[in-house]
Parts: sequence; structure tokens; C-alpha cells
Amino acid sequence: MRATVTLLAIILFSTVALAQSNAELDTLYRHGKYAQALKMANELITADTTNAFAYGISGAVYLEQGKGNEATLLLEKAIRLDQDKTEISGWSHTQLGSVYVRAGLKEKGISELRTAVALNKTEAQEKYAQYLLADVLITSQQYAEAATLAKAVISKDSLYAQAYLSLGSIYFYTKVYDSAAYNFKRAIALNKDRSWVSSWSHAHLAEIYIHNNKKDSAIEELTKTVDLGHIKPSVKFAEHLLDSLGAELSKEEPKWTVIESEHMIFNFQDTTGWGPSVNTFVKKHDSAYVVNNETFHALLPKKITYKVWNDKGMAKRVTGRELGFTRPGQCLSHVTRNQSIGHEITHTLSYWGWGQKQVGFAKFISEGTAVAFNLTGNEQEKYAEAKAILHGSNFHSVLDIWDNDKTEEKILYPVGGAFVTYLNKKCSAEEFKIIVLYQTSSSARNMLGEERFNKVIKEFNELIGLR
Repeated sequence: MRATVTLLAIILFSTVALAQSNAELDTLYRHGKYAQALKMANELITADTTNAFAYGISGAVYLEQGKGNEATLLLEKAIRLDQDKTEISGWSHTQLGSVYVRAGLKEKGISELRTAVALNKTEAQEKYAQYLLADVLITSQQYAEAATLAKAVISKDSLYAQAYLSLGSIYFYTKVYDSAAYNFKRAIALNKDRSWVSSWSHAHLAEIYIHNNKKDSAIEELTKTVDLGHIKPSVKFAEHLLDSLGAELSKEEPKWTVIESEHMIFNFQDTTGWGPSVNTFVKKHDSAYVVNNETFHALLPKKITYKVWNDKGMAKRVTGRELGFTRPGQCLSHVTRNQSIGHEITHTLSYWGWGQKQVGFAKFISEGTAVAFNLTGNEQEKYAEAKAILHGSNFHSVLDIWDNDKTEEKILYPVGGAFVTYLNKKCSAEEFKIIVLYQTSSSARNMLGEERFNKVIKEFNELIGLR
């Protein structure tokens, strides 16, 4: 009898000790002490190779570090070990869903998040999984289910700011603007730490004001987004909108000659002396739209407004920028008469490609895509131009340029164009879509896998003379 009691005591003690260790590990992770968390998780796994929680935390740390392959292996291990389907499984499915979404594998991400919603045992975990699933469904235009999930989160926690941002986005995309504005304002009011939730809510409010022709209010909201300067994607978005609004509000803006084609609305500053060539210009650009959209399958919210300037100085005074450039979210381009036909059109088509909105941003891929589809020069000429511009440079890999938006444009543009041309040939249509929509090297690495990604980079480096 005494031996049995002693054994039970040992089991109870070991169980309590494990629970304490897991709690300490959880605290390290939630406070962002990832190196310490990973070290402790490895120690716990060494001591007990069936510790599902330690595998789950390790996977979550790798997710935060952008190491999708490692995260996937560890999270799947945690799920297999958690045979009783406790909260560990629910949480691990949530994290695994995030891995897939970041890698551009949206359907797999949705599947994991649906499982997480069904399995999560605690209200906090369930809310988080529901919110993430709603957010992904929004990008897939599955608005009804996304709205149901966002409302379910709010019914459990009326102070959950992210859910109001999601619900506002759903109403915005379905053109219920009053409800969208209410939810964006609610998100801002609840987001006390002024995080990305406020930043995007101000930006989306501005879009509503633009739609309602309240441009002063739009500028006010966009300025608030820019003031939250640490939130880079939303700030770039806001700056783009401010540029386009500045042009539309300027008293100096010319009286445009407007010609509408099947896919575009051309605004010409001055067609004096153009003669019949103005119609040729319109036809060539409308044809370019059709040709390039055979790749991008874009569904635009409206026709592209294509503003063609004669006076570059006036254009810069009005827009604040050198020509040409595009605000793809607004389907708006500012160009010169002699600009390459496909470049700015491609910026808009790729942004709205495959019936989705662009998810990530890397200048190298964004501009590279526009150069690759500018309808000038063939494949070999683009490779040769990239090789020539890099001759004698200090770059050793295309990754040095991909991951550095501050690379000189005289290098970034031709090398990006050659690289996207190469990817379009080398990758499947689905892989190319994900690269264009997500754009970052980390998302491409996660999608292709480490071995194939490294092979693609190595082969392209050799193609353009990088060693």
C-alpha cells in the first residue's frame, strides 16, 4: 500500500512539475522572449519527447521568426502527440493555419483554422481562431461566413477591436458604407495602444470618405494613418492615396480630354498635334490590358484611369512625384506619352490579380512584375540587361536586392524584371500567382520549400552572372 502511495505521489509531483514548466514556457513565449522559450522548449523535449506543448511552442516561435517549414513540422508533431485533442491541438491548428496563410497556401490555412475553431477549448483561443479565419475568408471574398465569425467574436467580447476592423472591411467590400464606417470608428475607439488596427481603420475610413466625395475628411484620416508611422504597409497605402488626392484637389490640374475605351479611361493633358495617333495610343494600351490580363486574371473594381501628361513639371507640382507611377488600389496611373505600354497597367492588374487584392509588398517584385510585362524586349534581352547592369557590382545574390527596397532603381528595375520573367517561366501558374500576390522572399521560401527555393535562386544568380 505504501509503495502505491509513493508511486502516486511521484506521478502527481511529476505532473505538477511539468505543468509548472509548461506555464513558465508559455510566459516566455507570450512576452516575446523567443530565444529563451526555444531553449527551454528544447530542454523539455529532451526530457520528455511526448511533451506536445513544448513542440507547439517551438513551432509558434519559428512562425514568429518566419521559418515556416520548421514551424510546420513542430506544430504537426504537437497535434499528433495530443491524442486527447486538448487545447494544445486547437492552438497548434491555429498556428499552423497562420503558417499556411503566410506562405500563400490559403485553402490549407482555412482548413486548419476551421479545425482550430472546432477544437479550441477556451473562449480566448476560440475568439482568436475565429478572428483569424474571418480575416482569411475576407481575402477570399467569402464575406457571409466571415461576417458570421466576426459577429460571433464580438458577441463573446464586445471590446475585441480586431473583430470590428474585420466586420468593417466586410461591409466596405460589400458596399454597405455606413455600417463599415461605424465598425472602423468602433475599432479605433477600442484600440487603446494605437496599433495596426487603428492604422488600417483610419485608412479604410478614408476610402469611404473618398467614395462619398468628402475629400477633406479623407485627407484627415489618411494623415492619422501616416502619423502612426511604425505600421509600414498601411502607411504606404495611405501615402499612395494622399498622392492621388493631392492631384485631384489641385487648382492647377489641367482640363483633361477624356477618351473611354473598353477597359480604361484615358485623360490627356493636351492632344494638340497628336492627330490620329491619339486613337492609336488608346487602342495599343487597351490591347496591352487584354494581353497582360491573360496572365493576371484581374477583376478590377472600376476601369483604370490613365492620366497622360505632356508637362512633367506641372505633373510633379500637382502630384508631388516624378512621372510615371500608379496607385493600383485606386486603379489610377500618371504617365508620359512615351512610357512603355505595359508597365503601369501591369501595376494595377497584378495588384488586383486572380480576383484578389495584393497581400504583401516588396518593391523588387512589384516593379519587377511591371518591367517583365511592359511589352518591350524579349526574355533573353531582359536577362542580358540585368547581367550588364550587375557587372562589377558588389551584389552576390538576387536575394541581396529582393530584401532591400532601397537598392538603386537603375539596378532594382532591370534585375527585378529579369527575375520575374524567369519565375514566370520556371514556376507553375499557381506558384507564380502566390509570388506576385505575397511578394516577399520569406513567403516564396515557405511556399517553394527551402531546397527548391535555394535552387531557383542559385540558377537565376548563375543566369545573370552573380556568384
